Amino acid sequence: MPNDRPATNHRTPPICADCGARPETPTTGDGRALCSTCAHIHRLRTRQQAAAENSRAAATEAATLLADELTRRPRPLSPPTFGWASG
Repeated sequence: MPNDRPATNHRTPPICADCGARPETPTTGDGRALCSTCAHIHRLRTRQQAAAENSRAAATEAATLLADELTRRPRPLSPPTFGWASG
């Protein structure tokens, strides 16, 4: 008796979009199939980019605060008062 049914258990293994590996348990990153190593590298690069943006923002804020401090004129000191009347 010939088997006319299509093979339903045959599945093409996923291929990593970055390195071409055929992982047993693929993960997805940005809608792409990635192996666990490439997914980890993708997460690290994303975090590095966020850290670099935070660093630039902090540097800009620090520069602004220092510039404000340097360009602000100092207040003249008022003479000390010791509680007695002058004269």
